[in-house]
Amino acid sequence: MARNLRIETAPTATAATTAARIRVRYPILVPVADAILDQMIAEATADAETVIGRPLARQTYRELLSGSGTELLRLGRAPLESVTSVELADVLLESTDYGMVDAKQPTLRRLATESTGAYDIWPLARRAAGHVESFAVASAEEFLNIEIVYVAGYFLPSMNGAAPGGSHVIPIFLEAAIQRLVLDRFEEEKRGQGVASVKKGDREIRYVEGVGEMSSRICEVLERERDVYQ
Repeated sequence: MARNLRIETAPTATAATTAARIRVRYPILVPVADAILDQMIAEATADAETVIGRPLARQTYRELLSGSGTELLRLGRAPLESVTSVELADVLLESTDYGMVDAKQPTLRRLATESTGAYDIWPLARRAAGHVESFAVASAEEFLNIEIVYVAGYFLPSMNGAAPGGSHVIPIFLEAAIQRLVLDRFEEEKRGQGVASVKKGDREIRYVEGVGEMSSRICEVLERERDVYQ
């Protein structure tokens, strides 16, 4: 689904791992120059994001949404770290008018009153898109009546300093999958041109649209990360 969002504050870095960290995991890569490893890490990160369907790096977004008609509103980027502001029909809501459902899912719950703990709905908004005998006819066309500014994504090893309080550090299994993708690509290129076939034992290779060859284990990790936040 297309999202009406833009980056409000760009990330300080986007690589899911670093040359130093990947050399610790795979000593075979120690002789490889930083520039080459950095490029391969950037490519592997981009390929992982293609499978996952969203950027990994922690950044601030501004998103326009149509009300869901329920108490829950799903945002377009994850994992959700914090919400800066919410405007409903150009009215800025108090922070007590909404809350995160849990610590990571990009879902906001509309609160009616803080004292009762009851829930309200994010109102549906539709607008007329045609006419019958001079009368406007409502349709399924959505009117974007909600604007939300929020921080989502992972704090990555390539980012400077310590992770800010409340931020989500990239899970080790996800970083490891991307590191393995770098190693696989390195070994593939090292074999060079003219190699007709390579015995891979019981290792399954899958072809991912827009990415190319990727081991089944890496695909499973990336697809699980995608499915968690769909």
